[in-house]
Amino acid sequence: MNLHKRIREATRGCHEKIEDVLQSERILSPDIDLDEYRKHLRALYSGHARVEAGLIHFKAKLEAEGFSLPAPSNSCLISKDLEALNDTNISSDQSPTVLNNHLEAIGALYVIKGSAMGRAMIARRLAPKIGEWGLSEPHYYAIQSQGQDEWMQFVQKLETMTPSDVTTRQTVTGAVAAFESFVPSHFRCSALDRGP
Repeated sequence: MNLHKRIREATRGCHEKIEDVLQSERILSPDIDLDEYRKHLRALYSGHARVEAGLIHFKAKLEAEGFSLPAPSNSCLISKDLEALNDTNISSDQSPTVLNNHLEAIGALYVIKGSAMGRAMIARRLAPKIGEWGLSEPHYYAIQSQGQDEWMQFVQKLETMTPSDVTTRQTVTGAVAAFESFVPSHFRCSALDRGP
């Protein structure tokens, strides 16, 4: 099994728990209101900002290995959407996600880049509400996004890595840390396997 599949399988339960805690299905609801949308964006901003702050320490090492951080960052895209809602009081003083090495950073990047796939589906479902609210096309939930291409390139690179037990354990640890950055600190993915 390649490294991409190992990370996906090892973090599946964590991903599902995070979705439940964040009530992510509400963003797809036809009766979502503007205040819920704003709160959703704020939660996403907080998580992305924390993970991106943790990743920045490994930027050079990641790039040397052929990985890149999203540019513009997801938190930058979300902050533009919050500004369009006249919500400029976003906090950037939260502690960064703790990542101990470049393999954990690759695991965290898996979460950040992987968000592009879900965003594409959500963007199509959310478009009528965006129009109803009189907003211009969002930046984060843009229907046409380069994030999907970046995700595919990331997966291709990930699949070239040797999925040793150490590599798997460390990348899964980084992915879990990234997932947990999106929820309140009292929540943790307790039933998670962190690799073989």
